[in-house]
Amino acid sequence: MKLLAATDTGWSPATDPNNHVLSGELLMPAEQCDKPHCYCRREFISVTTYCRTMHAQVVDLEITDEQLEDIARAYITELYPDDPLEDDDVNDLVHAMISPGPDFPVGTVIERWGYELRDIRDNTLSDDDD
Repeated sequence: MKLLAATDTGWSPATDPNNHVLSGELLMPAEQCDKPHCYCRREFISVTTYCRTMHAQVVDLEITDEQLEDIARAYITELYPDDPLEDDDVNDLVHAMISPGPDFPVGTVIERWGYELRDIRDNTLSDDDD
């Protein structure tokens, strides 16, 4: 299954210098706020260490849907321990983990601007917020 992982193929900028992802850990696009120039529109977040980065690499992992659901449950429970765990929340998180991968070949390093994703070698991503 194609997923996003933290890259070890060079410099991957972090928005916080004390916040570094581990190479190979699973990533998903960070949740976005309404501020047009906030870094959250550019970040990917780790589902294990909760650290953020601005680059992700498409990887092909031998992982089952059940394993992804377990990762999603652990993520939600860790971040929101007082909230009840809802199946819709788990499904939404699994979707966030798997939806970007199939659009790119394995090994591609990508970045994001809002909901747009692109290969970092491609310089066609617009600066506007459409």
